[in-house]
Amino acid sequence: MNQGGNEIKQKFEERKRRVEAAIRLETPDRVPFTTMVYSFAARFAGISVHDYIFNPRENRRVHRIFNQEFEPDMNYLPATNLHPLMVALAQPCPVRLPGRELPPDESWQCFEEPLMTVEDYEYIIRKGMPLFMRRFLPKIRPQFIRPGISGLPGRLKILGLSISAITTAIASIRDAGKMGFPTFLGGGFESPFCMISLARSLKEFSRDIHQRPETVSRAIQRSVPSLVRVAKFMSRISGVPRVLIGFHREAFLSPRQFRELALPEIREITSLLSRAGVVTVLHCDSDWTPHLEALQELPEKSCVLEFDGATDIFKAKKTIGKRLCIKGDVPARILALGTKDQVLDYCRKLIEEVGEGGGFILASGCEIPPDAKPENVAAMREAVEKYGKY
Repeated sequence: MNQGGNEIKQKFEERKRRVEAAIRLETPDRVPFTTMVYSFAARFAGISVHDYIFNPRENRRVHRIFNQEFEPDMNYLPATNLHPLMVALAQPCPVRLPGRELPPDESWQCFEEPLMTVEDYEYIIRKGMPLFMRRFLPKIRPQFIRPGISGLPGRLKILGLSISAITTAIASIRDAGKMGFPTFLGGGFESPFCMISLARSLKEFSRDIHQRPETVSRAIQRSVPSLVRVAKFMSRISGVPRVLIGFHREAFLSPRQFRELALPEIREITSLLSRAGVVTVLHCDSDWTPHLEALQELPEKSCVLEFDGATDIFKAKKTIGKRLCIKGDVPARILALGTKDQVLDYCRKLIEEVGEGGGFILASGCEIPPDAKPENVAAMREAVEKYGKY
């Protein structure tokens, strides 16, 4: 291997060790930095969000540009095929997409509509989530899939798109590796709680929680094994021992409801994946501060808690920082509206307090906002170099 190849391989291993040490709650040479990036990367590369979503080749190119310019310790998520059918599999609700129902440079938008019925809970309990999704998809993507034998072409299309998504993701992981960047996630999708609440709509789902909590709980728990199987498959085929699960709605529950409905789901997912050697990245949208003590029941070092700026990340460090890795959480408002010095100051506070003793990965709170200032995004990388050495 030539000198340049040796240097790239050395950088790859250095970055990998840094992030994995943080996940194990150890102190690496410095605080690692890797962050969720979608629309910002597209705009920075000069293409529309529509082209980023629908053109896998452009998707890969955008990720390469972002990694080269901002040098995260890991490529966050590999490029993939984001056809509307694939979006529907991940988020089972009506979705409006850029360049289709929306202007080409908008982010996609989910809409609440109670397409799932009360009777569907029993179907999930009897048959499981995969068969439910097969029956449910025609309701949210009727232009692609029809019920019965007439829907066979649509179901074959899903198979073809799935193969395309896998091959694109693997190629993207290789792209990043050739540049010296390991990949943080081998795949990702919504939790059973989120999938059911999206299909049912938040209003009706909230009513169900009060009127039929046992039925809701049984449907969630029945859905866990199939999700875990998919997560294991994603990890195995990508070669990345980390998978993201989106926990977007569990935070809305009261502490009592959280322990009854959400905690068993989260504990089972993280436990089963941990036994298989897969780290669960819990993408925790909204305010999880009331539930931090409950999260102490998750297996130690089994997951990364990815906060979006609403949770008190400093309290999280004090409550669960000795058991689980914490990732976050430079707020969108600072990245979009603040100055470089404000970003550096906030990152320094995160590094000094949340990064103390290890077990911390610096990132934006959720994804980098589309209108973030490039110099502010670059400041996150600068901050770990300037303040993050242990």
